[in-house]
Amino acid sequence: MTNLRGLAFAGFLLATVAPGTAGAAAVDDINAGLAAFQRAQFADAVDLFSRAITSNELTGNNLAAAFSNRGLARAGAGDHEGAIADFDRALGLRADFGTALAGRAVSLRSLGRLDAAAVDAQKALALDGGDRVARHALAAVRFDQGKFDEAAQLYTALLQGNANDAVALTNRGMAYLALNDPPKAVPDFSAVVRLQPNNAMAVYYRGLGYAQAQLWERADADFQMATRLKPDLTEGYTQRGLTWLARDRADWAEEQFDLALKYDARNVPALLGRADARNRRTNLQGALADVEAVLAVQPNNAEALAMRGGLRVALGQITEAIGDYDRVLRTQPDNVAAIANRATALARGGNYAEAYRGFTRVIELAPNDWRGYTARGTAARLLGRTGDAIADHARAAALAPDKIG
Repeated sequence: MTNLRGLAFAGFLLATVAPGTAGAAAVDDINAGLAAFQRAQFADAVDLFSRAITSNELTGNNLAAAFSNRGLARAGAGDHEGAIADFDRALGLRADFGTALAGRAVSLRSLGRLDAAAVDAQKALALDGGDRVARHALAAVRFDQGKFDEAAQLYTALLQGNANDAVALTNRGMAYLALNDPPKAVPDFSAVVRLQPNNAMAVYYRGLGYAQAQLWERADADFQMATRLKPDLTEGYTQRGLTWLARDRADWAEEQFDLALKYDARNVPALLGRADARNRRTNLQGALADVEAVLAVQPNNAEALAMRGGLRVALGQITEAIGDYDRVLRTQPDNVAAIANRATALARGGNYAEAYRGFTRVIELAPNDWRGYTARGTAARLLGRTGDAIADHARAAALAPDKIG
């Protein structure tokens, strides 16, 4: 699943304190805090709002405003727990404070408390249906909950009010990517690029859309442009490598994975991609080294374990390979590829009876895949079960007549 990256919530309206309703010093601190917030100097803003709060010059709604503002500043600084505490104080003073509700929704979402975030966003919208921060927050929550259709609809509604909302365009595009709908995703990212020509991530995400559509040259061009705009964008080099693998150019792919790893030597997707490229170039030891590097970081990475299993089979390390597939199957017992590869390793080691049982399980899980029948038929033949072998090969031929002569 695609994840929202760098989600922004433009449009927070920090509360002001009118002159004459509080002490002059507190008003000055509030205004200075607002200015610091607008400059993204969140630590300074927190200090200024804190000074206003502790001045004892603020009461009622003014004090609620100061707590809400400090909560927003803390959220901007990444202190979401502290932000929630401030929003709680603000709402304790003023229960119908929409800005505090929307702000708390954003912080709750950032901490993964999605249900509570949705409740706050909906409460804010009940007070003001046009609150764009609350609408953005609710859309992001729905995305995180895997409700991609609803998220896309919510972003579409936001765009009806502002067609140039780059955040809504980006995140709707991400929802379409998650729905595997590149024809809808690509135009959204293109719209962002028109608004923000130097937005490396929008270019990168458009490349992902082209890659989903298997338009490899267009995808590669976007990934290349994204890395020019942001040279340390490891994902861009990794995705370029994957486009070259898709075009059977393992040598050029390896160069791109090398670039990604120059910026992040422990980047798992780049290590796995380079392992694949090296394997295709028959550099088995190099591929194995990359897989081992992944497992040093993520010991239970199923893709790395399966890849190491395949490399070990190629190197004649059958027992060790079977152990890798067993580790995959402990957490993914119905992983068809792992079951099939384990059975293949067993057959390579001469255990045809166990291989036959493995391929039978493959057929149970994927009854319309001709390869399972071909593999089981071969195992049956090696076991001397000629009738079963003929039946399996006949079934494979019926499923894939263009592949089985």
